Amino acid sequence: MSFNRAEFIGNLGSDARIAKVGDKDVANFSIAVEDKKNDATIWIRCALWGALVPKIGSYLTKGKMVMVAGPVRIEEWTNKDGEVKRDLSVMVNDIQLLGGGADKQESKPASKPKADPTQENPFA
Repeated sequence: MSFNRAEFIGNLGSDARIAKVGDKDVANFSIAVEDKKNDATIWIRCALWGALVPKIGSYLTKGKMVMVAGPVRIEEWTNKDGEVKRDLSVMVNDIQLLGGGADKQESKPASKPKADPTQENPFA
């Protein structure tokens, strides 16, 4: 048996981009996760789908700390210079707002949204 699920805690690099795809809501955002061992920052792209998006989308602002969990995948793309790049992406099915950021908002746990398996490319 294999299992694909990872958890990350980090700060949003910018406000989430909220959109509707068909009749479904999606929030796309990236979080910065510290890699203290290598003195580096890892950027994780995240996609949150479903009914929770309108409820918490306004809290997903630059600098806020969140915990995200869900299946992970590596996405490969070519930049304008022809270089192949890779991104680590998470289809968020668990999220917790941990506060932080500009206004040091208190922690607000969120219920568990479910990823929509019918979406062909949820990170688009």
